[in-house]
Amino acid sequence: MKIMLSENLRRMRRDRNLTQEELASYLGISFQAISKWERNEGYPDISMLPVIANFFGISVDTLIGNDVVTKEERIRAYCTEYERLNKDGDMDAAAVVAEKAYRDYPYDWQVIDIYIRSLTKGYSEYPNEKLPELRSLCHMIKDKCTDAKIRMHAVYSMLFAETDDKVEEWFSEVPGTYDYTEGERREDRYLERDQMDRYRHQKQSNMMQLFLYLYEKLGANLSTPQQKIAAYKVRESLLCALFRGENEICLKYRYAFNQLELASAFFECGCKNDGYATLEKSIQSFVQWFSIPQNEELHFVELFDTLTVKRQGIKENVLSFLIGNKQLSGFKSVCDEEKFATLSEELKNMV
Repeated sequence: MKIMLSENLRRMRRDRNLTQEELASYLGISFQAISKWERNEGYPDISMLPVIANFFGISVDTLIGNDVVTKEERIRAYCTEYERLNKDGDMDAAAVVAEKAYRDYPYDWQVIDIYIRSLTKGYSEYPNEKLPELRSLCHMIKDKCTDAKIRMHAVYSMLFAETDDKVEEWFSEVPGTYDYTEGERREDRYLERDQMDRYRHQKQSNMMQLFLYLYEKLGANLSTPQQKIAAYKVRESLLCALFRGENEICLKYRYAFNQLELASAFFECGCKNDGYATLEKSIQSFVQWFSIPQNEELHFVELFDTLTVKRQGIKENVLSFLIGNKQLSGFKSVCDEEKFATLSEELKNMV
């Protein structure tokens, strides 16, 4: 009994991410006693066995090693049945399985995982009744569980179920993977709670972030003029596809910057006619953008949300890329030409 007790006690304490001092505090004994038992240099008084077993939510037999295999088999069976029912869409039956598993094994992380997931699925039916328990369990997982997947489920559960005044704490725990960003989770939460104005705004914001991410990626780490021309043409197509008609003016400055870079790439390849034609389009677009009053709100039609015009530093940046200390490499080959000087002067005279 002593050998199995020492191994089981150490394993279960570590599974719950407890130090010897923390466990001793919960049990009302000294941590030296815990250390002694785990080193197999003694064992608890018989009256202490039910106290320890009750703390871990197991039987005394399990604690001393009589039915560890049975426990693991039952937990595996519970989890398998829950996942099957969940996949089949029978959430009522899945919730019954999860609750029974939790009653039998309330301190097993796998069981707690399926239980909080079952509570989250049904939070809209009984938020006041179940939310405190769900919150407590998810905090325990966040503080003690080392399984990344279970921790993620806990955060995800609370993003749906937590009240508005406390949910920001859980948003701060969102990992930064593509499909699990804070913005995506906010969108899910607002839709689930039928907060449609907030949902629409968040969805549009997320779409804009995805667009900007793709736009920037298309122009990253390009080494040859030919690569630059190909990439900037793709970005031009993307801008023209998304921002046309009434939406065209909204990101005119990005179109103008893209054409500026494309013109430079054409000049690098020795394609002067294409370079000048593209540079002219860039300057025309900048002139259109600068004709919009500062701080005016532009309204996207359907696709995105509003955009407030901010022009601080844009003119200086453009001139720096064209003729200043950040001059793009393609412009160096034509900077002494009269046509280039004329176009540069037009850009200088922008409002």
